[in-house]
Amino acid sequence: MKIQTKKKMKILLFFFSIIQATVCLTRFTVPESAQIGFRIGWISGKQEESVAPKYFVVFPDEQTSKFLKVDERSGEISTIAHLDYEKRSKFEIVAVRVEESGETIDILVDVDDENDNAPSFADSNVKFEISEFAQLGTSFALPTVSDGDGPKFDVHRFVILQGNVNNVFKITARKVNEQLQADLVVNGQLDREFRDKYELLIEAQDGGKPAKTGQLRCSIEIVDANDNAPVFTRSRYTASVSANVSIGSNIITVQATDADIGENSRISYEIKKTSSPSNSNFAISPSGVITTTSGLLPASTHDVIVVASDHGNPPLSSSAVVTISVMGSTLASPPLDIIWLVESNSAHLPENTTLGSIVARVSIAQMYRDTKLRLLGTSSLCPQQTDQSHVYLLLLCGIWLFLSGKTIFRDKKLEF
Repeated sequence: MKIQTKKKMKILLFFFSIIQATVCLTRFTVPESAQIGFRIGWISGKQEESVAPKYFVVFPDEQTSKFLKVDERSGEISTIAHLDYEKRSKFEIVAVRVEESGETIDILVDVDDENDNAPSFADSNVKFEISEFAQLGTSFALPTVSDGDGPKFDVHRFVILQGNVNNVFKITARKVNEQLQADLVVNGQLDREFRDKYELLIEAQDGGKPAKTGQLRCSIEIVDANDNAPVFTRSRYTASVSANVSIGSNIITVQATDADIGENSRISYEIKKTSSPSNSNFAISPSGVITTTSGLLPASTHDVIVVASDHGNPPLSSSAVVTISVMGSTLASPPLDIIWLVESNSAHLPENTTLGSIVARVSIAQMYRDTKLRLLGTSSLCPQQTDQSHVYLLLLCGIWLFLSGKTIFRDKKLEF
């Protein structure tokens, strides 16, 4: 096949070199549901009968020849394999008329997308426990929904078909990783004494006419407890990292707060499971630190949905989107990762810091034989190796003449 294609390309180039050929464009449309052998059309617009070939036909790429066939005698274009718009939406063929003017014809075949997939939720049933004191606008992430069709027939909207007494709930949607992510939102005052359960039937509808649909059953229990959901400091976070960032490196820290007290205000974080491959590239600690779990492709972008949940009974949650952009690969020295173990989580020591206090943890991404850690710029901090060869602790071991007893005075500001 490759040799034959190359031969035809050479013949085509020969024609171009000796003939000032007229170039025209012919365009066809074929439905993606077309059966094998479906006639798309004729190159000239009508059937041509000839014993000898009338056209030199060139397929610019091998894949086209696996799906389409051109009869060099009649000019008929037909399918020889099943088409799928979601995999390939366009094919290109070049034909040169052998006789007469040597006309060159660019043939474009567009695959017409059809609504051949219905929306499907990742889970068909979901349960929530919601406080009767939940504030208006409190949101709960619904399972992700996918549709195998292109944007024209992808998921377009969500509706609550039944069970929404007094319209106390509504659905909002947003695009994440090119998918429509739906949230169930409190839209009215909840009262456990009036109604303690809701059974909602939620439907996702695509862009077809008529639309194809997928359904989700949502069971909601109204309880007397925990009346504040976590609130992120931002609805969307952004971070940029190098393509050669080490696995396990800290990327960004997200933070949510909860107005409740005790266990109802203690927050844990998790990355929401979706169909996006981005989930497998990152992990998040209970304190909100996002780290890498695998290598990242240069110049790629990842949208990760982070869910913050408190420890109330029942727990409440909210979500935020973290967009991580991966820069091009660059050579760099093995990085040092410094985690400050002071209240500010930064390089600022409080005035009551005492000698011998551990103020930071330093980890080395790559350790080589005989590697040692040296600290330059101050003698007031001393590195101490732990039982892990690549991990050191920084201890406060002196502040020169600025110490009185064992206390650092704020009015004697000292920077290193």
